[in-house]
Amino acid sequence: MNMNRRIEVLEISGQARKDVERIVEIWDQCLGRSGGPFLFGEFTKTDAMFAPVVNRFEIYKLSDADVVSRYANTMTSTVPWREWEEAGRTEPWIVEEEEF
Repeated sequence: MNMNRRIEVLEISGQARKDVERIVEIWDQCLGRSGGPFLFGEFTKTDAMFAPVVNRFEIYKLSDADVVSRYANTMTSTVPWREWEEAGRTEPWIVEEEEF
């Protein structure tokens, strides 16, 4: 995971696109049922698990769905997210084979 990565569209396979669509569907259903702001109302382990996914959706511009931007805004506005992002931005090393 690279918090310093330039934000740009990543071309993905058809199967990856289906995975993205399924994640959007899951987020939409969970937020609709719970009323938000997190997937099950309050922050849970599920939100923590999806944190890297939120980052990838943003970095690779994987979806412009309203539910994605709402959930991403909720996640990225938390103190733990900001601390995690700041720590990631200060990492001095790069894993070259992961930079595509």
